This record gives sequence, C-alpha cells and structure tokens, in this order.
Amino acid sequence: MSAKVDIRGQQSGELTAIEETKERKDHSVVWRCRCSCGEEAFATVKELRSGNKKSCGHIHKLEIYGQKFGELTAIEPTDERRGGQIIWRCECSCGKTVFTTVSQLKSGRKTSCGHNRIRGLDIHDQKFGELTAVEPTDDRHDSSIVWRCECSCGKEVFASVKQLHSGSIQSCGHTYDPYARGLDIREKNSVVLQRSSQSVNRVTALSGAVDAIAATRSMSLLVA
Repeated sequence: MSAKVDIRGQQSGELTAIEETKERKDHSVVWRCRCSCGEEAFATVKELRSGNKKSCGHIHKLEIYGQKFGELTAIEPTDERRGGQIIWRCECSCGKTVFTTVSQLKSGRKTSCGHNRIRGLDIHDQKFGELTAVEPTDDRHDSSIVWRCECSCGKEVFASVKQLHSGSIQSCGHTYDPYARGLDIREKNSVVLQRSSQSVNRVTALSGAVDAIAATRSMSLLVA
C-alpha cells in the first residue's frame, strides 16, 4: 500500500492544497484547494501534479469577458450551469439580457436575443396601403401579432403583421368602392346616383352637339 502523500500548502498553478477529503477519484485522494480568486476547487493529487487542474475555472470564465459574438457581448459568468457548462450573462445590441454558455457563443448557435429573427415586427408608424400601424395588441392571428391601425379615412382597423406585409389588408375596405371613401351606405348611394345623373347629362349634351353639327352640315349643302 503506497504511503499517503501530504501536499497541504503546496501550489499548483492558481490552486493551493488545503486538506484532503474522503473522496477518491481514479484511486487518488481528492483534495480541497483554494484558488487565487478565492473560490474552492477539488482535485486529486494526480491532477494537481500533472497540471491538469490549475484553477477553479475562473481563467476559462474570464477568457470571453467583453468579447462580442454576433449581437451579444459577454458581460460576466453566473453561478448557473447547463450541461456542466458555465452560463454567461450577455448583453444584446438591442439592450436585452441573454444567458447562454460559452460553447453556444463560440459555435455561433447563439448570436442575439432573437430580435434579428423578429426584426421588422416593430412596424410602428409604418404605412401599408391606406393603413398606418399605430400599436401592437395582445391578440395573435396565425401566430402573428395583431396591430391596431388607422385607415386614411380615419377608421380603425386590426390586422396582423403577416397580413400587412403580404398586402392582403391595405385599408378598412373603403378602397373597394371607387366612388365613396369612408362614406356610409346612404352616402355611397347618393354619390352613385349623382354620378349616374352626371353621366346622363353628359350623354344628352353630347347628343345635342352631334345633332347641331349635322344640322350645320345640311345647311351648308343646301347653300352650296
């Protein structure tokens, strides 16, 4: 049986051995160590002597501090873990806070809070045909946010971003009637009747003009 190795007080990289524990790993005694940053770490004599364990991990924690990954900037590591990996608090270019792992950042799987996937959904004050987007509502249509819009005639219309972008809704409906913009049915009928009357008057006037021209030509022939 090999003699116990006492490494109390010895340093290995950023770690200082404090005391051995009852834990064993690969038949090696696990020691409680203190890292230079103040955190505790546990490592075997074999790991410490081989240099495989040199810190609590803060060196790796700090290696992406302030770095940018797409729209995200790494701010600080948290105490949370995901799949054994440290979760970092990051700030997106839009100002939102995002929590993710170093591997997701470095692999490019996480590059923003997601705002670049929904960019264009903020359509405030944008115009779509006769409609101007005023504000989003809590309603959804086919998973698309429904916006309260104002039509050029003053009426209120509710339409989803998808409907507005596709052009399937461009007004409150008044544009379907070429004669009446925002008028009620009685006003529409009045406009149609007025236009019909104007058309009849124009036809009558044209007919009279044609008759006058014909009469003038007949007189010319008689005189000749």
